[in-house]
Amino acid sequence: RGNPRDELRRLGLLRDGESQVKLHSRIVQAADGYLYFASFDEDGEDQRSHTQPRWGGHLWRMHPEREGWEHLLATPDALIAVATTGRHVYALGYFDHALHVFDTLTGATRRTVVGAADGHVSRNLVVGSDEHAFVPRLRAAGGGYRAELVEFDPALREIAATPLADYL
Repeated sequence: RGNPRDELRRLGLLRDGESQVKLHSRIVQAADGYLYFASFDEDGEDQRSHTQPRWGGHLWRMHPEREGWEHLLATPDALIAVATTGRHVYALGYFDHALHVFDTLTGATRRTVVGAADGHVSRNLVVGSDEHAFVPRLRAAGGGYRAELVEFDPALREIAATPLADYL
């Protein structure tokens, strides 16, 4: 059904030198029936210096019964995880756990930075039945780290942060 590089070329979005060779997230189905997923180009990425991939990431969707992908969002972040339970599709990018939300009804997008110390990367992004997203956050604290699970609503307002004593 396609690959990121060919779809970027088909849509006239492929930049000279961009590879986008694979999907980096799960494929999830939203309430609108579309399949949502993310890709990013690893070129230029450096975890030690927390340097983002040169070309960033892309959020995509496709309808299971139709050919071709629809490009929804280009980000400076490497999008590593996608999750949904309904109308809102969330994508998590690194470094610093940038959380993006796409509204399947309006097409609106938002972004917030959750935080992730020292280049910590998580592929874990959970969305509850109320369409709130839950993302781990790692903070430097007293010569070590403190982990918490942060809850966001679809407007990307932080609702709560619950300590994760056994995360590390």
